[in-house]
Amino acid sequence: MVGTTNITRHSGARRGTWLSIAALVLVLAAPPAAFGHGDDEQARAFDLVRQAIALIVNAPGDQMIISDKVADALAAEDTSDVRLDLVRQADDAVASGDLHEARALLERSIGARVHTGAADPVAIGQPPPLTGEQTGTLAAVDALPGRQGLNGGDWLLLTASLLIGAAGVVVAVRIRPPHLPPQADTKAAP
Repeated sequence: MVGTTNITRHSGARRGTWLSIAALVLVLAAPPAAFGHGDDEQARAFDLVRQAIALIVNAPGDQMIISDKVADALAAEDTSDVRLDLVRQADDAVASGDLHEARALLERSIGARVHTGAADPVAIGQPPPLTGEQTGTLAAVDALPGRQGLNGGDWLLLTASLLIGAAGVVVAVRIRPPHLPPQADTKAAP
């Protein structure tokens, strides 16, 4: 009996060792993690300007990142469909802290126009073809302001709605007949 437990322990230890080695090989053979930021200097200036506009809209407090994105657009190799003179002016506007002017200049640099009519929106420059999960949206809109908590008028309206609903339930219960007569067959016999 003693010999059997020793054999079982040794085979369990070997199995644990082999499992540890297999797990280590799997971890070492796994591909490296992908990072969301790429080499921005290799990206198109058109895309970098769009990213800078999106940063101005969504993260206006991160002026350093916005400035870096605009500088990357100026340093990009592919500057087709972008007016670099307006991007340089936008870079100066970002440096001075005027993000509204910077956004307007960046939008003009790629040919973006504000869409306010009922007609189809005007395309921005010559946008790249859609591939994969891209949506084709080239416009960045301002974020909608959120609501604060409920104020006095909201509470009053909520209370009045609940009272009207409760009154409706009470009226429905009170005017309901105690029993309903059976329904007669309304089809005429042939």
